[in-house]
Amino acid sequence: IDNHNFTVTQVYVCEPRFEFVVPLKSVKVNEREHAVLETELNDKDCDVQWYHDEQPIV
Repeated sequence: IDNHNFTVTQVYVCEPRFEFVVPLKSVKVNEREHAVLETELNDKDCDVQWYHDEQPIV
């Protein structure tokens, strides 16, 4: 690109802003036991996936 050839544009990105309306509480479990994570978001129809160290929790 030089001083005579350039392009200008505007980009608008719209993403849903999900918010926790019920905070996530700390959960303690023993090793190899199941933990239940419960919270509530401002959109009841959204899909949620939990991650740990960038790996999905199943």
